Amino acid sequence: MVLEKKFYFGSPIKLYAPADLSKKWFIYFYSPTGKRIRKYGDINTASTYESRLAIAISLAETFENSEVKLDSHSLLLEAEKATKGRSKSTRRVYRCACQKLVTYLAGRDMTHDLLSTFSDHLKDTVHPTTRNTYLRVIKLVLNRAGRGEVVPKGWEFQKSTKTPAKYFQRHQIKFLKEVILNKSPELWLMVELMYYCFIRPHEAVRLKVDDILFDDRKIFISKKIGKTNKDRYPVIPKPFLESLEKFKTYHPNEYLFPSKHYNRTHQTKNSLRKRHREILEEIGFDVSRYKLYSWRHTGAVQFIKAGGKPKHLQLQMGHATLEQTDQYLRQMGIQDLGELSEIFPEL
Repeated sequence: MVLEKKFYFGSPIKLYAPADLSKKWFIYFYSPTGKRIRKYGDINTASTYESRLAIAISLAETFENSEVKLDSHSLLLEAEKATKGRSKSTRRVYRCACQKLVTYLAGRDMTHDLLSTFSDHLKDTVHPTTRNTYLRVIKLVLNRAGRGEVVPKGWEFQKSTKTPAKYFQRHQIKFLKEVILNKSPELWLMVELMYYCFIRPHEAVRLKVDDILFDDRKIFISKKIGKTNKDRYPVIPKPFLESLEKFKTYHPNEYLFPSKHYNRTHQTKNSLRKRHREILEEIGFDVSRYKLYSWRHTGAVQFIKAGGKPKHLQLQMGHATLEQTDQYLRQMGIQDLGELSEIFPEL
């Protein structure tokens, strides 16, 4: 009988078992710090496959409940390994999912029953879409850590449809511009960055004057502050240039949104989101449907309605593919069918 080179016991302990019995067999597992630990025991004193396997199984049971317990640190470390080289947003999702599980376990060892109740716990605490993502991430991380056996079979994934923030219509834009400019000019600058350049709030607050490339009419979004692992250079549309002119006289290292409380730092994205929400509530907008992010959606919709090409929109938004942009527009209820009602031929 030929044994695979690596044999998994269905636990954190694995067996290295070359078919060539002249080579040494050993069991191995990972410590909480991520270091691989080998244990040979008396495995290699046996001369047959069956006897070596029996000794290996016995040796594995010795360590099963002691050195290889997957603690909180190990779980988070495994999540880091799984996302090596991935985007910052992906790493953030993995960390958040595993941290949710760590908090729920509160030091208890992972069992099939505990993971089942954790799955139910998420139903009451997060959006169905988020819950499904967390379950997939945790399943992948546990499989990587050799603890896939504790994952309940057929984890119940909830049906969910993620509803994006609603975009503003032309008459709403005109009204809101007057209100926001009067109450908070810096908030309107955030709105323009999102509308014209599709810059996200967490990116915008970290922008410095030096990131505005006036000669090239672009804004530099470093991969250090962006959502992806790539630098972006969204174009500054002509109507937006005038709003940025004042920054030509500012110090290059000054933030576009400086903190009001601390020198040499920027405001938080949540401070501007809160201000936007307060203004919308004051004038009677449904803040469960309209959010600060609505302006990013509004820019995309207005660009397409004005005859802009989806390919140009893809580049401006920083989407990896045109299909991603197309899916984004479909979520908004917008398709590239603007002329259909006018040019469709009569029967």
